[in-house]
Amino acid sequence: MPQIKCRLILMAPELENTPRNLEALASAIKGGDIAALVVREQAHGFPPLGNEALELVQSHDIACLKASGDCPDDLSGFDGIHLGADADEATLRRTRQKLGKQVLVGAVSGPTRDEAMQRGETGIDYLAFAPQSSEDLPDPELVSWWCDLFVVPCVVMGRLTLQNAAPFIRAGADFLMLPAGIWQNPEAPGAIVNKFNQLIDEVTPA
Repeated sequence: MPQIKCRLILMAPELENTPRNLEALASAIKGGDIAALVVREQAHGFPPLGNEALELVQSHDIACLKASGDCPDDLSGFDGIHLGADADEATLRRTRQKLGKQVLVGAVSGPTRDEAMQRGETGIDYLAFAPQSSEDLPDPELVSWWCDLFVVPCVVMGRLTLQNAAPFIRAGADFLMLPAGIWQNPEAPGAIVNKFNQLIDEVTPA
């Protein structure tokens, strides 16, 4: 059976909501396929997304997810929520129940297989594997194990580059969440998105 093609998720830039950010967002969108944009709850850029930025992103069928540590009272303008590793299983279940199945709910996993399985059973739409301690990337074996055995989609987070992302694509990761550093140059996001999509095409088995 052909492998489902990996897609990209972007973290919103940590800058003030300015025309420069809109220019960077437009550049990223032109670069190729993007599944979602994650907006940090406490960041200086995009909380909440300005109407112009929100319309730009969602007009290209890119989901906007609000990063949060708990179930929010209001998700106005967002398509879903990205819960961190500090949100326990009870929070994940409560969020799923409160927001319903029409809203995307994703969560960051803990470092062990048991934690991953427990979180994967809470009804979330994806499980994200992030680096532990001082590591730049999550454990590739943990990601491969999850992709081989479970149907809940897998997101890989960390300091992903064109040089280190291929093993996660081969392992079956459904999404790569690119670090916020891609926004440092407003002309760079489109080129980076384009190159990552080329890498996905090259690495994904036919």
